[in-house]
Amino acid sequence: MWIAHLLAIMDVEARLCAPFGGEAGAVLPTLVRRSGIVARPVTVSGENGGYVHDRRAERREVVATTPQPRLSATSQTRRLLPPTHPRR
Repeated sequence: MWIAHLLAIMDVEARLCAPFGGEAGAVLPTLVRRSGIVARPVTVSGENGGYVHDRRAERREVVATTPQPRLSATSQTRRLLPPTHPRR
């Protein structure tokens, strides 16, 4: 995401291809697009991982963390194949 964001700031078209699932996955593609990045979401059945940091102090304090679950073989295959691939 950070590299895509950097490219968008430099006025270079950036595309983010990533798995999006669960509650966060329903919101994230819209937020990515609002940042000027082309979102290419792959819908997955699991939740997205995430974290919340409190940066009000001089150092970052972890408030909450949810690890990203492992992708299934089907999700990994779908992510790698182009949209027009016949196996989709």
